Amino acid sequence: MRLRLLMPIALACALVTSQTARAADVAVSVTDQGGAPAKAAVVTLTPLDGKPAPPPAAVRRIIDQKHEAFVPFVTVMWRNDHLVFKNSDRTRHHVYSFSPIKQFEFVLDPGQTSQPLKFDKAGVVAIGCNIHDQMLAYAVIVQTPWSTLTPDDGRATIAGVPKGKYRASVWHPYLAGDGPADKVIDTEVGAVSFALDLKTPRKSRGHERHY
Repeated sequence: MRLRLLMPIALACALVTSQTARAADVAVSVTDQGGAPAKAAVVTLTPLDGKPAPPPAAVRRIIDQKHEAFVPFVTVMWRNDHLVFKNSDRTRHHVYSFSPIKQFEFVLDPGQTSQPLKFDKAGVVAIGCNIHDQMLAYAVIVQTPWSTLTPDDGRATIAGVPKGKYRASVWHPYLAGDGPADKVIDTEVGAVSFALDLKTPRKSRGHERHY
């Protein structure tokens, strides 16, 4: 009887060990062409074998409004995640987006919170405020769980990536040209780096304070 109980446990441990052994951590580094760290870059890894990625559990994301700026400036979301807007300011905000991914608008008085918005398509959603033109934010909806947002030093890690070849893509709010930059990588290398041609951001209180 004891042997029968131990066998499923041993098989489960072996499966976990096997899956762990087949996974890799990919170090990400993003800079501008001058070598300065690129904060707020979204890096995604998409398997070239075409196998669908396992969807993570849906998450509720929050974009706050503080000091007449959206916080955070860039939010990464999986398809079917929900997005909520908060107004922590003492002034009214009129949040809107004309993005083809999802169009919306609503007015938030001080202290109010929006109804959750569900995003079922991948892409980039630019968000503004009809009352305060300097306010700008982006929601990037991805189709792969292997993604990351670079912090101030432009470096991050995408953990637990199944071994194989992937298309590594990077999007940045100030990226010059059309569409994201991408390259093919093998997780055996364990790292990917991008040097981006970035445009000079427009002057605004929202960016300068939180970007």
